[in-house]
Amino acid sequence: MDDDDRALTNGLRQGHPSAFEAVYDRYHARLYGFLLRLSGDREAAADLFQETWEKLAIHASRLRDDSDLGAWIFTVARNASRNHRRFRALDLARLARTESDVLDVLASRAPSPETVAQGREDVVRLERALAALSFSYREALLLVAVEGMAQDRAAEVVGVSHAAFRQRVSRARDELARKLEDNRGDR
Repeated sequence: MDDDDRALTNGLRQGHPSAFEAVYDRYHARLYGFLLRLSGDREAAADLFQETWEKLAIHASRLRDDSDLGAWIFTVARNASRNHRRFRALDLARLARTESDVLDVLASRAPSPETVAQGREDVVRLERALAALSFSYREALLLVAVEGMAQDRAAEVVGVSHAAFRQRVSRARDELARKLEDNRGDR
C-alpha cells in the first residue's frame, strides 16, 4: 500500500468528504467496468456500483490503517455481485445490450474513436467469450487482466488461497483462448 492509500484511508476514517471524492475519482471507472463485465447487465452494474459506494460510506470509519482500498472496494463489489447472482440468473442474451456500454468504458481510456472502431469486432468477440465463461473464471480474469491486481491480492478478494487462484486464472485463460478460437470462424 502506498502513502496515497494510507492518507486516503486515514481521511475516510476521519470522515473527510475530500478523501471519499479522491477514492471515487481513482476507482469509479474501473469499478463500473468490472461490475458491468461481471454482471453483463447495465442496470445491475449501476445498482451494484451504487451499493459498493454506499458500503464504503457506511463502513469508512471502521477501515483499518493497513486496509488496501482497491482490494477492499473490489471485494465489496464482488460480494454484492455474488449476492445479486443468487437472486437472478445471468442472462447471456443481455450481452448485445451491454456491448455499447463496454465500448463506452473502453473509449474513455482510448486515445481516439478510431482506435475503438478498429477494435470493435475483436472487443465483441472477446466480450462474448468472456461472458460465456463460468462466473469464477470470469471474475478471476477481470480482477487480474482488466483490473491489474496482483494474483495474491485478487485471491484475497475472491477468498481462496493464492495457489488455488493461480490455478483458476490458468484454467480461465485456457478456456477463454478455446472460446476465442471457436468463435474465430463466426466472424
